[in-house]
Amino acid sequence: MDVVVLSRRCVAVLRRVEGSVVTNATISTSRMLSTWRDTRQGRAKATSRQRAKERGELEKYATGLSNVSRPVTVSSVGAIADAFVPLEGKLRASRFTRKGLHQMWETFKKKILSTYSMGKIKPRVKPFKAVEFARTAQEIFGEVNEALAKRNKQKLQELMTENAYQSVWREFTDKHLVWRFVREVERPRIVHARVLPVMTKENLFAQITVRIKTRQVFGVRHRFGKLLRGDDQKERDVIDYVVLERHVVEPLSPWRICGKVAPGQMSALSTQ
Repeated sequence: MDVVVLSRRCVAVLRRVEGSVVTNATISTSRMLSTWRDTRQGRAKATSRQRAKERGELEKYATGLSNVSRPVTVSSVGAIADAFVPLEGKLRASRFTRKGLHQMWETFKKKILSTYSMGKIKPRVKPFKAVEFARTAQEIFGEVNEALAKRNKQKLQELMTENAYQSVWREFTDKHLVWRFVREVERPRIVHARVLPVMTKENLFAQITVRIKTRQVFGVRHRFGKLLRGDDQKERDVIDYVVLERHVVEPLSPWRICGKVAPGQMSALSTQ
């Protein structure tokens, strides 16, 4: 009897041991599978990251979001860097007054800066001749006015910077420009130049202000026909100070109009 009871107890102990062994084996197997799965996912993740790096992409794996980096292209300064123009007529004070002396000193400083800028532009924009450039600027200015009168968006986008185009188009959304070139009154000429770096010292942009005096027909009418500015039936002499911009480090970059300057407006980085 004692032998039978002992044998039964041995069998029960053996079953418990076998169950424990099976349980431990199952847990070990689960842990191994989990470790293998994590290792495989980690390798796949590393492989995907390596492929993303080869494609030039950066992914945010920590948050599970991908952020594809794209090259930043700067095609314009976005503002007129220096709105200086030489004062003429009644705007010029007497040189014997404090205001006149201040104007003379400011003009002298701007001429030094303009000379320095032209020295930076000429080696990078070849061939560059001041007289021919001023003529070209006058032609571009006429083409812009004609395109605006015809509401030719494509032409305006070709001849103007992005900010200048948006500003002009926003102004003439509900208006109509009447413009016609009659003749040249005075030879166009460069009155100011400025070179400035954008983002890096080597990434240079040039802005040149050209004085243009022409006889033209100019008028702005509301969409319902009301005359708002000028006179579209009368010829008159007009002086415009037009600022042209170019990315001088790009050989094929064109000269585009980035805005106009009014005499007496000398604030730097004025909005277009």
